[in-house]
Amino acid sequence: MDENNKDYKSIIENKFLTKEEHLTKGNSEFIEYLRRFFFIRFILSLRNKRYLKSEIINNHEITSSNKFYKDKAAAKLSSGLIYNILSPIIAIIILCFIYSIKGIYPFGENSIIWGDLGQGTVKLYYHMYDVLHGTKSFFYNFNISSGANMYGTSTFMGLLSPISWIIALFKREEIVHAISYLLIIRCALSAFTASIFFKKIFKSMALHINVGLSLMYAFSAYNLTQYTNMMWLDIVIWFPLLVLSAKIMLDKHILRWYIIMLSICLISCFYIGFMVLLFIFFSSITYIYCYLSYCKMKRAFSVFYLIVGTVASLFISAFVIIPSYIQIKDSSRSQSFNYKSIIGVFEGPTQYKLLFFIFTALPVVMLIILIHMYNKHKRFVWFIFLSLFCTVIQAFVESINLMWHTGSYNAFPYRYAFIPIFLMLIACGYILVNENKPIVPKLFNNDKHLYNLLFLTLIIIPVIYAMLLINKHFTDINKSIDSLFMNDFFISRFLLVFLLFAISYRMLLFLQRSKLFPVVFLSVIIVELIAHSIIFIGIPTENVGIEKKDVYFQIEEAVKLENDNDPITRIKDRDRLMSDNYPLVLDRPSISGWMHIISPEEQNSLNKLGYTSLFTRTIDTGGTIFSDTLLGIGRVISRLNMDKAVATLVKDSSVPTENKDFYEDIHIYDYNHKLPFCKVIPNTVKQFNIENSASAIANQNNLYSSITCEKKPLINVANVVKVENNNSIFYVDVESESMLYLDAMGYKKAFNIFVNDEALTLPFLSNRENKFYPQGWQNGLVELGVFKNQTVKVALSEPDINFSKSIYCLNLSDYERYINKIKESNATISYNGRFMNVKAISNKDDECVFLPITYDKGWKCILNGKSAPVYKAAGYFMMVELNKGENNLKFTFMPSYFMPSLLISIGTLLAIAAIYVKNKINPIKYKDYIIFGTYYIYHFIYFIGFLLIYIIPILYLMHHLIKKV
Repeated sequence: MDENNKDYKSIIENKFLTKEEHLTKGNSEFIEYLRRFFFIRFILSLRNKRYLKSEIINNHEITSSNKFYKDKAAAKLSSGLIYNILSPIIAIIILCFIYSIKGIYPFGENSIIWGDLGQGTVKLYYHMYDVLHGTKSFFYNFNISSGANMYGTSTFMGLLSPISWIIALFKREEIVHAISYLLIIRCALSAFTASIFFKKIFKSMALHINVGLSLMYAFSAYNLTQYTNMMWLDIVIWFPLLVLSAKIMLDKHILRWYIIMLSICLISCFYIGFMVLLFIFFSSITYIYCYLSYCKMKRAFSVFYLIVGTVASLFISAFVIIPSYIQIKDSSRSQSFNYKSIIGVFEGPTQYKLLFFIFTALPVVMLIILIHMYNKHKRFVWFIFLSLFCTVIQAFVESINLMWHTGSYNAFPYRYAFIPIFLMLIACGYILVNENKPIVPKLFNNDKHLYNLLFLTLIIIPVIYAMLLINKHFTDINKSIDSLFMNDFFISRFLLVFLLFAISYRMLLFLQRSKLFPVVFLSVIIVELIAHSIIFIGIPTENVGIEKKDVYFQIEEAVKLENDNDPITRIKDRDRLMSDNYPLVLDRPSISGWMHIISPEEQNSLNKLGYTSLFTRTIDTGGTIFSDTLLGIGRVISRLNMDKAVATLVKDSSVPTENKDFYEDIHIYDYNHKLPFCKVIPNTVKQFNIENSASAIANQNNLYSSITCEKKPLINVANVVKVENNNSIFYVDVESESMLYLDAMGYKKAFNIFVNDEALTLPFLSNRENKFYPQGWQNGLVELGVFKNQTVKVALSEPDINFSKSIYCLNLSDYERYINKIKESNATISYNGRFMNVKAISNKDDECVFLPITYDKGWKCILNGKSAPVYKAAGYFMMVELNKGENNLKFTFMPSYFMPSLLISIGTLLAIAAIYVKNKINPIKYKDYIIFGTYYIYHFIYFIGFLLIYIIPILYLMHHLIKKV
């Protein structure tokens, strides 16, 4: 028994030997032990065999698997990096290649700035630059358009997008050149996000297909033709991630990414974000019924999460949407949406909208293949074509297009075209991943040489033709481009290139499993993209409007160097030397500006005082010296000489012209008579109202009377002593030294004006020698000159225009007396770019301080420590009633409803965080009636929306076409 116990002990000890000792122990002794103890032998033999075998295998597998997983992780990381960065790298190389060929900065001195990019977007970057460097308020800019609420414009123009903030990394004088880099960044990011989307959705997609489709998205017709509205490209960047997050939400009910991406879109550019929201609304139900039709509960939950996510995003974006909507509602843009009139619009620029789909041929080829393979891919075919319907029907039904544009648009007739383009690229990816077998016609099965010859021919011809087209017609095509508005000749050339490339891509599909396919596939795509990019990136040579040249930035920078450091006194561009938003570049105040979102009352006030008006712009050409000084204008920049009786020359300077080898002289003047910016005047100015039926001179006289309480007008009808030649020649008798004005505002047909037989020059921007009136940038009061003790001959080239009662005379002596009277008002203002303080002394009880700053409900005033109302005065400017004695006023600005909206946004974020924590601790269970109630409400809203936006306009169009037949 002891021996047995000893043997048993040995065996038990054997259990705890290391696996190495087990492998080296003599087998004979061990087997002998097992023979003696049958039961233990049986049990231990099973255990040891299993133990030894499994441990040996496990040891080997651990070593191998560690190496395998390390290699796999490294390969996956490397593959992911390649997928993520290859497309943007190639996009950067393509753009650098285009820049180098066209001499665009940094490879030359040329620019990509033209169109809206020159007049609007880039100028607003100066505002953003100053905000980011702490010298200006984000909400308000004193410099532009008589002072402007910048919040709605900034959100409308995408200045809340972090990509726009990159401008702060450059020097202020380098902003014009920085735009070249911003386009590169945006195109690279578009390729990057598209690459992420295709990699996540099509996990087996080959690298060359991913890169090709991502580049097609980055260099789509939309990006190439709409980049002059660069803020729209930010939504192009976020859109693939938004679609990806929407799919994840509908499939897996994960909300966070959808809420984040939709909120980013709405905050980055809520205008295009609204169109994206419409797409999500109309296409989501298509996806739900195509891919989630197997379970009603699944559909109901998807709809529930869709609505919750969308509403949450809208609430998070409330600090942008609500104040911006309030500002837009009060602007001229809100007047455009009228449902009844919109559905009655039947014609639109259809051919220009369809051009977005013929820039790259591969998507159309793939859609045709998809139709042929309908039976294999029914779900996807229904989803993609119904989704395309929601965004392509607008190319044919203009009323639907107008509704997507919130009622109207000016040029750029398809501002959401990136959506159908991206859908078509999704279709491309789907076919290339799921149908990757080469398809060779039977004709070539026995004759490979004939096939190879035909293949090479059809691949090479489009490339050669595209190169020849660019080489021969490059200049002509550049002349014709204006927001994609090309003539029929060049549209036919683009169609031919498109068809040739379509054949080329179709032939390429025969080689899908060939080793050459990736190289040839990417090569053809890149050649096609370069062929279009080289035409559309950069400044067209002609027919692109007056905003086409970056030379105006150089003029503005040159003029800026001549200014003193006076932040209050306004400047006037008398002869349209610069563009509308020049005050932002000069960092000097003016009444000129192109704000996109502007009150019609403000425009009307300036127009009815004699200043030029155009679209959503305020322009400082026109007016009189009386209105100029009243509005705080003290310095004038002019191509032409000004009379010494009115202004004193401060400096002559030379600025570049469109021909950069030629410089022209300009003159900088100070008005001889100036008024304080703030004026203490009688309260009666509050009773003055702009009369739309009255002439500009009549309104100026009424304003003069309300300020001075004088009954005698300041500006009088000139003494016309003789009229000849069918009322086209007038002789005006001038005694005292006076300024003559012609009020021909409202007259449509252009004519020449001759003063003492010399044609009057009315220059503007790119036309320095213009002698026609009216023009878009010259349609205010016309200054004829200063005269004394003479008879002035005024002749008009257009006969039968009786303007004998439209020539006015402003006596300079009377004007000087007015100046001296108002100059005595004791008021001073200090402004630091963020808030302003006014100190005013009133000697009477019925006086006010008048500030020629655009009225806005966001202004608040503290008068001697108490809140005081701010009133509209002199049209659309500001006044505050004063107390007798010393008055200290502090003005602060906050956009209307901004703080309540911000509280909504913050409250929503806090609520989401609380719900998230609660759900982690104790998962929330939703009642069936909530889920299905939401489900049915969504369907009802969808039906109403689809009826109003799609069905009724289509029926109206069909009715119209039937009536025409």
